[in-house]
Amino acid sequence: MELSFEEDGVRADNFNHIERHLNFQEGDLETLPAQTLYKWWNSFQPEIPSRADFDITEHRTLPTHIYLLEVISPTKFFYRLNGEHVVNLIGKSLRGQTISVDSPDYEDRLFASYLSEFIKYKSACRCFGNLSLLDRGHIEFESLDCPLADKNGNISHIIGVLTDRIGKTR
Repeated sequence: MELSFEEDGVRADNFNHIERHLNFQEGDLETLPAQTLYKWWNSFQPEIPSRADFDITEHRTLPTHIYLLEVISPTKFFYRLNGEHVVNLIGKSLRGQTISVDSPDYEDRLFASYLSEFIKYKSACRCFGNLSLLDRGHIEFESLDCPLADKNGNISHIIGVLTDRIGKTR
């Protein structure tokens, strides 16, 4: 299952009500966690920050919204952590789990497919929509995925935030 971004950097997984944008402006971000993470990540441009560059103590408003995935291979990812708000929104903790394009769960395969495509671009990606794929269609969300690079410039981790878009409707 390969899904890709269009030429304009947009990827719409309409069957599960999620839009993903590689080309966005800081002002497009609606939620404080996404704005905060993006400002931090973008401050390193044109370089990509490393995992060691992120110090959670410098971002006290983010821990409940944060998730961190380690890139094991281009198609396999390991959840290092996910905050309490992330767990509440998706309905379970994924910490310590591996997902891949071959995972038994459809949702995991779909997310791993997106991540596999995402890491090729070495750019932040804004996502929004609802969580109907997880039987939580009443929850509108915004997330931001940011790649982190190792010393050779390879994407080693993905740090992101997930939060609800209170009062937003599609």
